[in-house]
Amino acid sequence: MLNEELTELQVGRDKLFDILRANHLLIKPNLITDVYSKKIVGYNVSNNLSTEGSIQALKLAIKTRVYDRSIWKNFRAKNSFN
Repeated sequence: MLNEELTELQVGRDKLFDILRANHLLIKPNLITDVYSKKIVGYNVSNNLSTEGSIQALKLAIKTRVYDRSIWKNFRAKNSFN
């Protein structure tokens, strides 16, 4: 939903993005998510989606990761054939 002031100025979503882009005010997030929890574990915000931003997000994810050793437990089932 557009803010009331923008509607009064007759600035729609596309025009707003054109204004932001023309003034170099658009930002793009680089996000790294955990495959199991789907949580964002690393991020970087910049004005482009370059490889450098992705690497910075990955470094943050590696730096802040927490190991959950419970997923490495070996569950042994009883052999039902004996």
